[in-house]
Amino acid sequence: NLQAEKRFGYRRDELIGQKVTNIIPDGFAERLIADDLRSDEDALAQQIGTGIELTAHRKDGSEFPIEIMLSPLGSVEGILVTAAIRDISARKKAEAHLLKKVDELSRSNEELGQFAYIASHDLQEPLRKIQSFGNLLNTRHGQLLPDEGQTYVRRMCDDAARMQQLIDDL
Repeated sequence: NLQAEKRFGYRRDELIGQKVTNIIPDGFAERLIADDLRSDEDALAQQIGTGIELTAHRKDGSEFPIEIMLSPLGSVEGILVTAAIRDISARKKAEAHLLKKVDELSRSNEELGQFAYIASHDLQEPLRKIQSFGNLLNTRHGQLLPDEGQTYVRRMCDDAARMQQLIDDL
């Protein structure tokens, strides 16, 4: 058809009567031919290569990815194989782009994990000091502080405990 002519770079009259190996890899076409080991009925019953991804060859020798779906078809001339071929260049490009993004995201997540570990480690030491001195102040001098001072010390200790929980969660 016209799309096949455009994709493969051949005119219709150049392809009619030619071997399918002109456009798909060597060896693949040979596997499709019903041989003496398989009956015509078996060949007709089999859906050959549904959704197989291959590399196709253009007339100019360049290659491009295709998906080929082949089915045997009985006719008065014997078994024919019908082929539906789809150019999957755009899909392959999108898949490669997606894999690249997944790689970048994995790397970014790893870096973020390392940052979180370092940040939490570095934040814990000064926090431990605040908690220790706050508890020490409350234990040794809490009763000597006015009510407002006791409230400040209690809030400092509570907030330090809350920050410790946030760091642990990080």
